[in-house]
Amino acid sequence: MDSPLKDLRTPLERLPREPGSFMRASARLYGVLSALNGFYLKTMPRVRTQAPLISVGNLEVGGTGKTPVLASLANILEDMGHKPGLLTGLGEGGSSGILSEGDPTFSAEAPDEALLLARRFPSMPVTAARPKWKGAKVLDREGRCDIILLDDGFQHRRLDRKLDLVLLSGTVPMEIDHVLPAGPLREFPSALSRADAFFMPQSCDPPKDLPDRPIFRFITRNTGLFNLEGEQVERGDTPFMVISAIARPGRFERAATNWGETALRLRFRDHAPWSIEIRDAVADAMGECASCQPLLTEKDAARWGASWDLPGPRPLYLDLEIDWEDPDGLRTWLAGSLKD
Repeated sequence: MDSPLKDLRTPLERLPREPGSFMRASARLYGVLSALNGFYLKTMPRVRTQAPLISVGNLEVGGTGKTPVLASLANILEDMGHKPGLLTGLGEGGSSGILSEGDPTFSAEAPDEALLLARRFPSMPVTAARPKWKGAKVLDREGRCDIILLDDGFQHRRLDRKLDLVLLSGTVPMEIDHVLPAGPLREFPSALSRADAFFMPQSCDPPKDLPDRPIFRFITRNTGLFNLEGEQVERGDTPFMVISAIARPGRFERAATNWGETALRLRFRDHAPWSIEIRDAVADAMGECASCQPLLTEKDAARWGASWDLPGPRPLYLDLEIDWEDPDGLRTWLAGSLKD
């Protein structure tokens, strides 16, 4: 991939591949503090819901495909006869700390995960909350779901969960020296002992010393190009300007090459909102490449689409779907685990 790159992320987001001694020491300190926080949270009462709760999380900072996997699980559970409710974090948006689909400010203040899920599942309740346990209580009280799927919940220890499902990218060494800030791990690898099962890309090998839990393999695929209204469109002849604000943009940029020529790549920090700075940077890039077709990730399209006001071609996005290596085995395991 040799197309020009404008990487506008902070140096901290470009994590070093070979951390030095200072970064390794910082990583161990961060891991110890994270473990102490976990011990503290264990002393606090767990928040329980009547509907069983399934957490889909990870040990790594972003880029493992949590949201597409959660969306796939929502489809599977619905096919099994359940009525899933979907719960994400909220960040600093929302004056009350809770936003549900249908709220007047949902489209403006909800995070990209919640916007994406609400667009994919218009008939399912979707709530974004800070803290997440408050959102779980709202979903439980509304009574519209009989199971709650929690996005990015592995570190949210206050919520009692029926299942803890953890995604592994297969590309990050599960070693203590790769904890933040030296690497992308949020906790020491020993935290994986809390997991009930692991999800991994089909092409990756499990990390060494992985706890003995079921591993369900998947592949990701892009089914097509879509406009901001969610309508599938045909590929034109103009080159792409590939724009992303995700933790690991390389995979998306490689996928874009399967759909056409890439003339320019822009990278912004993970979850970046549509700000004046980003608008100006994209406008400048479009000025350099006036004939380019802007191409976004599905998450960025959900977050930026309503605010996009630049002249020129309207952006498209690539969707992301999950195919399971053994879907029947996953359904059987889920059914048995939810009965226990």
